[in-house]
Amino acid sequence: MTTAIKFEPGWNLSVVVTDPAAPVTGNPVRFGALTGIALTDEGEGGNISTETTVNFGPFVADISVVAESAAISVGDALFYDDAISGVNNDAVNGYFYGFAREAIANGQTATIEVIHTPSPGAGTLVDGTITTAKLADGAVTEAKIAAASLTGLIAKVVADDNVIGGLMVLHRIDVADASGDTDVTLTHKTRVIDAWALNTGIAAHASTDTWQVLNGASAISDAVAKTATVNAITRIGTIDPAEAEIAAAGTLKITAAKTTNAAVTVYVLGIRVA
Repeated sequence: MTTAIKFEPGWNLSVVVTDPAAPVTGNPVRFGALTGIALTDEGEGGNISTETTVNFGPFVADISVVAESAAISVGDALFYDDAISGVNNDAVNGYFYGFAREAIANGQTATIEVIHTPSPGAGTLVDGTITTAKLADGAVTEAKIAAASLTGLIAKVVADDNVIGGLMVLHRIDVADASGDTDVTLTHKTRVIDAWALNTGIAAHASTDTWQVLNGASAISDAVAKTATVNAITRIGTIDPAEAEIAAAGTLKITAAKTTNAAVTVYVLGIRVA
């Protein structure tokens, strides 16, 4: 039999608790990334003055819980929050604690039965248990975890004179072989900074076939001639700064004028702005 094991099962340990500053018997506590419940006051029960005996293992206990960010339903994940030295449902600032066995209305504090489980590591976790605050600077973000690919929803707002660059957003708009408008309703306020187009189809083109970028009914760019070349790429020559910012829920419009062939794929490049 191995002599390496010091405690078995090893759930009850005397430690210098991280939070709160003065642990009290029966209250939730945090030790690093671990959470548990104090079995003694700090310095009591044979401990040295700075240590508290804590149960870190699975248990069910009556614990005071704050429904801080929303109402708590049975089975909801709970978190230890240093800001209150207690348990609430704030996943953003908290350390995973366990699960509620009783409901609490939003904004209320109540003593309820809580299922405590040891802090999870790798593997399947409850929604909301990994937050941006828990990730290192420059690491993967919560938003990236939630999405399969980078989208305009993830690009942050680019402020004037920003010292850190922002991501650009690209809209691809297929225009049919006909005169008329192709509208795209934008989710976020966007400043158009460039646009270009690829002639599509194998039919002939003419310089009098044109496309143009608009903000609703107002022109952002000049009308661009497609030229007579199949698969040619053409680009806008001007941008009206007074019309270049399209509001959230505003319309990014491509207007086509057909003489011979109006089919074109337009790419509009922009940045999100406040």
